[in-house]
Amino acid sequence: MKKRFFISLVFIFCSFLILKAQIYNTNYGLGALYSNTSGSYNSAFGSYSLYSNTTGYDNAANGYSSLFSNTTGHNNIANGSYSLYSNISGFDNIAIGHNSLYSNTTGNDNIALGYASLKSNTSGNENIALGYSSMEVNSTGYKNVAIGSFALQYNTSGYYNTASGYRSLQKNTYGYNNTAIGGWSLYSNSSGINNTAIGGWALYSNTSGTLNVAIGYSSLKANTTGFYNTTIGANSLISNTTGNGNTICGYYSAYTNTTGSANTTNGMYSLSSNTIGIDNTAIGYGSMISNTTGKYNTAVGSLSLYSNTTGEYNTAIGRYSGFGVATFSNTTSIGFNATANASNQVRIGNSSITSIGGQVSWTTLSDGRFKKKIKHDVVGLDFINKLEPVSYIIDKDAFDAFMKIPDSLRIKNNNTSITQSGFVAQDVEKILKEMNISNFSGVDLPKNENDYYGIRYAEFVVPLVKSVQELSALDKEKELKIEALEEKIERLEKIIFDAGLVSNINTSTQLQSDLEQNIPNPFGISTEIKCSIPSNASSAKLMIFDMNGKHIKSIIINERGDYLLKINATELTGSGMYIYSLFIDNNEISTKRMILSE
Repeated sequence: MKKRFFISLVFIFCSFLILKAQIYNTNYGLGALYSNTSGSYNSAFGSYSLYSNTTGYDNAANGYSSLFSNTTGHNNIANGSYSLYSNISGFDNIAIGHNSLYSNTTGNDNIALGYASLKSNTSGNENIALGYSSMEVNSTGYKNVAIGSFALQYNTSGYYNTASGYRSLQKNTYGYNNTAIGGWSLYSNSSGINNTAIGGWALYSNTSGTLNVAIGYSSLKANTTGFYNTTIGANSLISNTTGNGNTICGYYSAYTNTTGSANTTNGMYSLSSNTIGIDNTAIGYGSMISNTTGKYNTAVGSLSLYSNTTGEYNTAIGRYSGFGVATFSNTTSIGFNATANASNQVRIGNSSITSIGGQVSWTTLSDGRFKKKIKHDVVGLDFINKLEPVSYIIDKDAFDAFMKIPDSLRIKNNNTSITQSGFVAQDVEKILKEMNISNFSGVDLPKNENDYYGIRYAEFVVPLVKSVQELSALDKEKELKIEALEEKIERLEKIIFDAGLVSNINTSTQLQSDLEQNIPNPFGISTEIKCSIPSNASSAKLMIFDMNGKHIKSIIINERGDYLLKINATELTGSGMYIYSLFIDNNEISTKRMILSE
């Protein structure tokens, strides 16, 4: 009797414990909470919901087979048939939608909202998937956020990814630290990491490219493996596939770039035709708009380097600067409408510029360490004497037309009448050809049919210096000749005096007499000689001798006072030096010399 009572008491006590352990559970449906032993605070609505739960607690399952496999997991919410179906011990998960978090076993802190969202997740933690099939294939990836249908659908082990938008990061498998905001953004990414895509179709084709930033509709759309690219603007870098290190800003900028790398743009349509060109910098609307394969170029200003296609190492600063550069290399164009017309040219300013200067003069490389084949064959006086200095006015309208500057870009009313002086380049070129001079660099010849003539005035300093040296040598030679002539004159005077042709003149007559230097001297056609004859003179005459002392001509002077004589070249015997003396009353008053030039 006592034994039977004891057994009954134990049975009642165990039943009480079981009932107590199952308190606060709510189940509705065939097999709901079927295996629960000690789990509490669970809610199961739907056939086989929380079917396998034993000790799990604080779970809410709503839908056919929702949380079916859960045994010890707790704080889970499953709403939808097969939601959190495979969960065993995972906790703090929220699954809303058919098959959402279906395969989750031990994953924690996941939120899945939408059909098949996080369906394949097993142990991934702290994922958020909102949208039809979002993160559907994810298994172990963690701390991902997927918002939008098919967002991060094929992610398996990738982590720290954020996808917001229809099919954003859809094909990502194990790429991590990616951010995709916008429909189809980073759609094809599989293993690429640290990418940011903001805008519909941004980085659409990226597979393994890393550290790219694309902001704008279809920006970097075709990129596959390119890395370190940053682009801002709709359709910017849209065709890039494997190009690296590009920094692009502006609508349609670098639009056709495929493999070009290290390019920098800022401005709508800048570098929009570039395909494989590298290391280009284009700043300004439409800058380098035609460039395809050109590299190492710098363009600053709207439409700068407009025509460049394949040229390299060009620099253009200013609106429409360098517009004529197409295939040239190593040119520099500075200023509005300034342009080089051939390789290795520098152009500053347009046809309206009236002054270019600075605090000091321009410096030209002239280091002897870098000069070879030095020759002393510089042209001099003969060349300088043939030059024809002129004054002129530049026809700026004609120049702008020659440069093919569009009417919309020309400066209006710029055909001012500023008179300049200088040489005509074609005239100088003609002189050089006539004299067979090939070593003078003062004429900048056109490099092609679109280029123009120029003058380098600084180069004329060299032949001018040579001319001064030649004149100095001639002057020295003449000084020696003059010294020799003076010696001859002294000897002639002595001969004349010794021959008794003249006698000493009294002092008063000498004071009243004068003989001046002929003007001009040297002379070619005629010259004039001024003299003064005293009023008491009985006779006066001017005698002309050649350098050998031969008497050439005598001119009797009948007038008294100041008198001007004119000597014609035809009265002499040819070019050379002559001596003329004034005699008064047969006395020599003064002797001068004159030169008849050729």
